[in-house]
Amino acid sequence: QQQQQQQQQQQQQQQQQQRQQRQQQYSMAATRFAALAGLFALAYAGHELIADEVGFDIDGEAFHLPAQIETGKPENDFRDYSGNRGNTSVFRHYHDMRSFQTLAFARRMAEKHHGFDHRRMTVWAALDALDDYVDASDPDTSLPNKVHMLQTAYRARDAGKPDWVQVVALIHDIGKLMFLWGSDADGQGLEHQYALAGDTWVVGHPLPDELILSDLNALNPDMADPVLGAGTGIYEPGCGLERLEFAYGHDEYLYRFLIHNEARMAAAGVPHAAIPREGLAMARYHSAYPVHSSSAYEHLYAAGDAELVAAVREFNQFDLYTKADAVPDYESAKVDFAAIVEKYLPGELEW
Repeated sequence: QQQQQQQQQQQQQQQQQQRQQRQQQYSMAATRFAALAGLFALAYAGHELIADEVGFDIDGEAFHLPAQIETGKPENDFRDYSGNRGNTSVFRHYHDMRSFQTLAFARRMAEKHHGFDHRRMTVWAALDALDDYVDASDPDTSLPNKVHMLQTAYRARDAGKPDWVQVVALIHDIGKLMFLWGSDADGQGLEHQYALAGDTWVVGHPLPDELILSDLNALNPDMADPVLGAGTGIYEPGCGLERLEFAYGHDEYLYRFLIHNEARMAAAGVPHAAIPREGLAMARYHSAYPVHSSSAYEHLYAAGDAELVAAVREFNQFDLYTKADAVPDYESAKVDFAAIVEKYLPGELEW
């Protein structure tokens, strides 16, 4: 009897395992069918599907779909801060950013970071450092920033943009790795990020009403300063974007990082191609929404600045509208973008 009971138990366990395996197979098949059905629906609706493929994981298995990443929501729904008031991480981020990001603070951060003596590592090692970093200021995604950079790079590639645009897209948020040697006390940790991420503005100049959550502008100490909070602040009309100083974050860091390493490689005779000034503008101003999405600072433009802002505005469509749930495969991306990284930013760089 005991043997019969043991045999019956073993049979029941085997049957249960078989049922679970079938359920997993049905679930995976249903997921694939839904994904393919969505693609056919897009094709039927007249969307152009890109032939190049990127891979991502579904239930732990590699699965390939066209590289064009759908946003999953209408474009007008992006950057909606209407629900981000009170006790939310986004609101707290901008509350702190307006409270602490002054001209003096931005200059202190520049002095701290622009020696580029914190690390030596490759672009890929820097991307790896952002595996778990999630931007606290962003209402559109909860995915790690590394994923967003891959999404942006693939969208620029699929749009047929030059390779220097693609490499800027790949690294445009990489400056957020300052958290590796920063601190929460300076807004450069994982908990407090007000000097890493978020929309930036020109410091040493009155904060514009075009900033999101502009009612927080009054929290900024510089607004009460008779020079910094009035007129054109410390700037002369027509002085040019290059002369402006910005609330400190990953944009300013990346811009200075690119200039520093370009000069270093040129002096050392390292073979590489230089990122053009339009690409540098994309790096520096992509979070400065009052610059590229309004006319808040046009009175400060010099000759040629309007063209640079137009380039940043075009880049913004790849940056903003790629925040989807589809996760490109990192190992595939390392193959797809290896040549352009080696072309513009080869080897170990100074961070």
